[in-house]
Amino acid sequence: MVNERNTTRACSSCGQHTGPSGLRQLVVREWTCECGVTHDRDINAARNILRLGCEPPSAGTRYPSPSPPSQQANALRGRISEDDG
Repeated sequence: MVNERNTTRACSSCGQHTGPSGLRQLVVREWTCECGVTHDRDINAARNILRLGCEPPSAGTRYPSPSPPSQQANALRGRISEDDG
């Protein structure tokens, strides 16, 4: 099971929490991270959730927060990008 907390805020490329936060920011559907990558909020969250689901659980951590992608998740993300178009 994956905790989706912060998956819309965390950049799926670099892991920084630079996305919009708070209830008033829910209307923001696209945002650009400080690393230069532009994200659709829902697609970014889906990529983060996919990556978290593929990673082994962290020792002593009940709910891992999004962090920089692993090599396995990068390979899966490439497959998602191919499907997008």
